[in-house]
Amino acid sequence: MNSRKTLPLATEDIIAINGASDITYWSDRFSVSPFTLFHLLKTVGNSASKIGEFLHRQEQEQFEEVNQQKKDSTIL
Repeated sequence: MNSRKTLPLATEDIIAINGASDITYWSDRFSVSPFTLFHLLKTVGNSASKIGEFLHRQEQEQFEEVNQQKKDSTIL
């Protein structure tokens, strides 16, 4: 009998902070500061995919805003 347990795939998406190395890993993975990481965890939850989607939407909104500002500006 195999005593090795396999975790469901859903647990691979969970962000668990158990020490400084976890903070560093997830901050680097999302290219955010530790402060921002904790804010994201509090706001979005501890799903890595949901945080990734949230950050992607934020980037898209900023990109669209900058492009809209360029269209609205005129050169005199």
